[in-house]
Order: sequence, then C-alpha cells, then structure tokens
Amino acid sequence: MQLRNRTVLITGASSGIGRQLALLLAKRGCRLILVGRHEQRLATVAEAVSGNAIVTDLARPDAVATLCRRVAQDHPEVSVLINNAGVQLNGRFAGAEDSDRLLQDIAFETQIDLIAPIQLCASLLPLLSQQSTRSGMPSAVVNLSTGLALAPKQSAAVYCAAKAGLRTFTQAFRFQAESERKRGGADVRAVDVVLPLVDTPMTEGRGTGKLRPETAAASIVRGLERGQSSIFVGKARLLRCLNRLAPGWTGRMFRHI
Repeated sequence: MQLRNRTVLITGASSGIGRQLALLLAKRGCRLILVGRHEQRLATVAEAVSGNAIVTDLARPDAVATLCRRVAQDHPEVSVLINNAGVQLNGRFAGAEDSDRLLQDIAFETQIDLIAPIQLCASLLPLLSQQSTRSGMPSAVVNLSTGLALAPKQSAAVYCAAKAGLRTFTQAFRFQAESERKRGGADVRAVDVVLPLVDTPMTEGRGTGKLRPETAAASIVRGLERGQSSIFVGKARLLRCLNRLAPGWTGRMFRHI
C-alpha cells in the first residue's frame, strides 16, 4: 500500500510506538494528525514531524465523538487511521477489596483498548471511503493488538480480552470491507497488527526482552507497504506458529504471569 503523502491519524502518538510511527511516516511525506492525552509530550512529537496535535482522552466516549467531528471539519482528507492507544491494568477479580474501583478500571480499560478504536473506525469510515474513491487508492484502518490476544496472561484479564476483541473486530470488519469493494464500493483495508512485548511507557516494569519501539514501528510500516492484512511483529510471529502447532501449550504460556 502506498503510504507516501497520505494524511494519517495516529492515536497514542505522544510516546512509544505511536511516536515512532509518526517519525517514520513523516519521512514519507505524510501529513500527521497526532492524538494523545499528554499535552506537552504530544506537542513535542507534533513539532518534530510538523504534525497537528489533538489532545484528547479516549477514555471519555464524548471525547471520541468530538475528535471525529474535528477531524471531519479540519482534516477531511484523512485516509489512514492507526489505532495505537492502549492501556494495561493489572488486577484480580477474586478477593478484590474495592469492587467499585474494579468496575471503574474495567470500564476505563475496555473503553480505550476496544470501544474507542471501534468508534473511531465507525465514525471516520465515511472520510476514509471518500478518500479512497477520490484518489483511486486504498484507505486503511490499522488496529494494534498483542500476542496476549492469542495467549492471555492471568494478571491482565481485561486487557487481553479487549485486545482479542479488537483483533476479532478487525477481521470481521475486513470481511465487510471486502464485500463492499466487490460491489464496486470504496477500497478500505482493515489491518491487524499483533505485537510482542515492546518497550513503551505502558510496559514499564513488566517483563524482559522487550522489542524497541523503533523496531516495532518499522515492522508495521514495512507490513503496510507490502499490503499485509495481518502483521505479526518480532516474537509474535513465533507465537503464531506455536499457536497453530500446539494451541493448548500456548494457552498455558502465561498462566502464572
């Protein structure tokens, strides 16, 4: 897929993989819409890539709607949506001391990791479709997931479930998009990215042997340019093979983590 000179919206763009994607895409002449919660860090990235920074908290459903209206008004030429923002909370259900806090954490995590990406896809799809029709090139929705969607760990049950749900949504949305394209409609691609443990602020203090965010971002961009519908990055490629050969074993890999 041709990425040069596109208008790309990236969520979670103030650090980690989102920041590195912005830097790589800027080198390809892309116009960048950078979304994040941390104003100063987001402004620093936006300045580095001459992008447009939109500070918003995707945990608030009303903020998602406001963001989409702003993009439609100010950046109707957007043709690539990269849902990168994510949050992972550790917690146990059995013996939880504060049930109200647990329910709040579930809502917070699910909103950012699953609901907001789906809402952004739904709300921005008309713009993506219009750009594909006008340019004659495919638009794309790129959803970042994790190997934990294939082999969940016990300490982050909601995160694993949300990311597995996002991966399933991406596959189902791809079927819809392919059907629309066959009927002569717009060409919108749905791309599923499965990541290993990457060294980002979200994974601070978690695990070892982490992949550098620069390496992860480069793999994602390379996969997009090759037209891959599913991009398995780093050790996630090995996990995919193991999951096919010994699904029971991979299902137990992170049982005690």
